[in-house]
Amino acid sequence: SVRNTSTVFHQQLLDAIPRLRAAARALCRDVVKADDLVQDVLLKAWEKQDDLDSIDTIMPWLFAILRNTYRASFRRRKFESDTPVDDTYDLVIAADQELSCEVRETLEALAELPPDQREMIVLICFEGMSYEDIALVMKCPIGTVRSRIFRAREAVNQVVQSAGELKTRTPALEET
Repeated sequence: SVRNTSTVFHQQLLDAIPRLRAAARALCRDVVKADDLVQDVLLKAWEKQDDLDSIDTIMPWLFAILRNTYRASFRRRKFESDTPVDDTYDLVIAADQELSCEVRETLEALAELPPDQREMIVLICFEGMSYEDIALVMKCPIGTVRSRIFRAREAVNQVVQSAGELKTRTPALEET
């Protein structure tokens, strides 16, 4: 029935909110702007729910809406932020300071990537999407997905390794 389908769709939307928020925060680098982006995505999804082919493909469909909304707004600079990446994800990190520094360096490197590479890293690393689903979301061939992810990972690794080399070359201040 239509009501039952609408109820399932509504529940799927509610279940998707945390993942959409995490991806939006990684893209926008600002919690408030990310929440605004997710709200826009949910509204568009609700209005266009008849366009969804199958409830099984809702996540790639929602991420495509997220990406398209972000890109359209990015041109208008609505959701992009110059704020630091400190709150990019609600990371709960143990007291291990070295791990915290590595995570911060990785998030900062991620923030410096071109938007198309950042989007793909978010989708594969944080959302666990397959290359095939990312190709659907990004509307590009799977080979393009693979090459962009490779370049993005290389760029992030280079920034993190450079930061690590700086730490090992900088002597600790032991005297007061």
